[in-house]
Amino acid sequence: MATFDVDALAVFIAFAANLLLGFVWYSPVLFGERWLMVIGKTRQQWQQEFTVTNALTIIFSALLSAWVLNRRDLA
Repeated sequence: MATFDVDALAVFIAFAANLLLGFVWYSPVLFGERWLMVIGKTRQQWQQEFTVTNALTIIFSALLSAWVLNRRDLA
């Protein structure tokens, strides 16, 4: 049976950093308005289309990538 050597604190920090970077990156402070213009949507349209499923997918993929990148048995 395989065992996984993962540092839970490192996974949580990577997860939090991923979400924080995404929030800042797509905020109106940086590239949010430009991104909306490129995809051809208004903020109201995007907010109506963004669902709980989208949020859960973002959270799951951030956790999965942090976990995979932290696995020491792959090194």
